[in-house]
Amino acid sequence: MVSAIVLAGGRGNKFFPYATIRNKVCFPILGTPCVLRLANQLIQSGVKNIVIVTGYKEQSVRYALRNLKEVTFAKTEGNEDIATAIRKAIDLVETEEVLIIHGDIVTTEQNIKEFLFSHKSSNSEVSMLISENPPEPIHTLRVYISSNEFDCFDYDGKSSIWFCNAIIGNTYIIRKSALNETGYSKDVPVGAMPEPQGSLISIIEAIKDSNVSISVIKSKDFLIDLNHPWDALKANQLVLHYLFESLEENKSHDTAKISDGADISSNAKIIACENTVIEKGCIVQGNLYLGRGSQISKGAIVSENVFIGHDSLITEYSKLHADTVIGNNNRIAFSAEFYGLTLDNVFMIHNCCISGILGSNVDIGAGTISATWRFDNKVREIICEGRKEMPPYYGNLSYIGDFCRTGVGVMLMPGVRVGAYSCLGPGTIIRTDIQPNTLILCEQKLNIEKWGPEKYNNY
Repeated sequence: MVSAIVLAGGRGNKFFPYATIRNKVCFPILGTPCVLRLANQLIQSGVKNIVIVTGYKEQSVRYALRNLKEVTFAKTEGNEDIATAIRKAIDLVETEEVLIIHGDIVTTEQNIKEFLFSHKSSNSEVSMLISENPPEPIHTLRVYISSNEFDCFDYDGKSSIWFCNAIIGNTYIIRKSALNETGYSKDVPVGAMPEPQGSLISIIEAIKDSNVSISVIKSKDFLIDLNHPWDALKANQLVLHYLFESLEENKSHDTAKISDGADISSNAKIIACENTVIEKGCIVQGNLYLGRGSQISKGAIVSENVFIGHDSLITEYSKLHADTVIGNNNRIAFSAEFYGLTLDNVFMIHNCCISGILGSNVDIGAGTISATWRFDNKVREIICEGRKEMPPYYGNLSYIGDFCRTGVGVMLMPGVRVGAYSCLGPGTIIRTDIQPNTLILCEQKLNIEKWGPEKYNNY
């Protein structure tokens, strides 16, 4: 039997602009908070004692997990490091072995089960879950692997062949001696900088320095953590594809109304929940999940692999592009086009064309456009916590935070991020990231002259 410590207290600075009103572990994956989805997977995998380490936006985490009796909480204070957080949580753990995992990890239940089984079969004191052939953003920490055992971290980023995010799915025997030896890393190349004291990586290196072997177990399915906003879109799409791949036959509730006049692809896998509607003349080009009470009407077009949450309306010749996830209580109407991910209560109408992520309660004004291609064909470089990073995917999409709105005719240039509670005035062109609680208006110069019929030379 294994217990779990789920780390859910970080501020999520790299996750801007979606960590203003929530802890990032509560960001939805197909409508379910990430940490709730993970906790349910752990429970289904046989983990009955789960300690959630909270901190930043604690109430959002507690609310997401409010119905799980298997969960207890340990709160961190101020700027306490991960090692201190684990020490607090370890007193609440009921077993000798503990799975330490970050609450923003997105993977499959089967992957967790196989990891636990492989660890048990290895008879190792410590096991580490790694992901093979992941995307390669800069500043990714890698590891050297020797005979399926962890050797050391690669701080210069030049030589290793395996990716390891040391906060992903690791199972350890947490010993006080290991926790008390979380100093700076010893085996670091000249000029490189080790992870901060008290980080999870320094804990692993302290265990390694005490001559404990660390087994490496390769992930069988996708394994992604929500470090950046583009990771949230990627994670939702991976889970959506997994959902349809696992679906053996269509599922349509007795109250679902799908018109014979709707143009639905013969190869489409359809999940239509209660009180859903697909009207005559609408087009469904592939796999579709249609949540409770949602409707597709009046000539709307839905491409393949689309998820629509409950009580949403896609109508009046609007189009959802492939691999799109729509939240609850959305309205997309009047020829609007969208690709990406929306959260709950999003309103988008009148010839909008948006690609990216829209936070909750976002109102997109008529004619708002997000550009996705640059003339130099490059991806927009961003600054995360003072250093430059190049997104490995979706770097040129738009990321609009919660409770934002745009006026008519706003243009979002590739890769911009807009902080929560911001308003972009009519006709503005947004070229750079916008901080939360910002109003942007154009300065307009007017030339006013006298005018009349004499200007037309009719007399």
